[in-house]
Amino acid sequence: MDNSSKDQSDEPAVASRGLGKRWEFGKDVSSWPMLKLAHAVQHRADLESRISLWTAGRPVSTETALTEDRLKFEMRLRVHTPPPTHEWSLILGDLLYCLRSSLDACVWEYAHLDGSQPPKPKMLQFPVVKDRTNWERVRRERLQTVPREIAERIELLQPFNRPSSEVDKDPLICLTELNNLDKHRSSIEVSVDPSGIQQNFTISWEGDEAAQRNTPPSATYRFPDFTDGALVVEVPFLDPVKDLQGGFTMAMQMGVETPIGKQQLSLVVNGLIENIRQVLQFISAGPATPEEIQAMEAAQGGGWIDMELRQDESGRTIHTGPLATPQP
Repeated sequence: MDNSSKDQSDEPAVASRGLGKRWEFGKDVSSWPMLKLAHAVQHRADLESRISLWTAGRPVSTETALTEDRLKFEMRLRVHTPPPTHEWSLILGDLLYCLRSSLDACVWEYAHLDGSQPPKPKMLQFPVVKDRTNWERVRRERLQTVPREIAERIELLQPFNRPSSEVDKDPLICLTELNNLDKHRSSIEVSVDPSGIQQNFTISWEGDEAAQRNTPPSATYRFPDFTDGALVVEVPFLDPVKDLQGGFTMAMQMGVETPIGKQQLSLVVNGLIENIRQVLQFISAGPATPEEIQAMEAAQGGGWIDMELRQDESGRTIHTGPLATPQP
């Protein structure tokens, strides 16, 4: 059998492991993927400003009180202005769509490089693969005419390269699943949650025996749904309290449900944006080879050259040139 006739596109992408040639968005390929990323950053700014607008109005407070029998100290949540979480979810969905679109747009650009025409353009997509055994099939379907070197770099970014215990934590998995949830199923669940409670109170009792029976106090801390009147802290006593001073303070944070559980919203958003930025840069540039590093070091040099500015008679045009060397 003559192996020379074998279709090179079916061979495993292992030759260069994604090292070597550099491409530049806006020059070698369209800048559209980077524009989609920039639009995601705009959505982040919009989301942050809307959350800041809500928190600026002091929409939430806490209320602490002893029960009538003075055998329990409670803190309850008071919600004066409910958080517009559906609005935040809509903006977050648009942000995630832009991030995912930037990856797909990147594949599209490279699949059409130098006039290439993929046979099944509707199948083009940035692949996210958990199982390495599926990679060659997915590569042929999703990266049809993408240059070998780009396909290799995309392979290096796949979740299956992680240890098995970390695959589901890969940012590409998180982005893909959240984006699919928003597009095809339901809204992404954004919430406001208590993130920490500090206590600072003093209690006095009718006698030393009562003080000893109730020291230290036994407190229950709850992290309830964000509803008015929700019980957050409960401190029961064995004896009636004579006097109580102080109370509790509570911090809040915005959360979002992800494939690996609820996470802090800002960490998810900032982490995904930065990850996709790095993915796009890696696909187009990749790590420098030793030869490239040597060439860059050899090219370093130069220095500051003083220039003079010459304005013409109109006053609207300036010419530049090196300063004349003084004559001895």
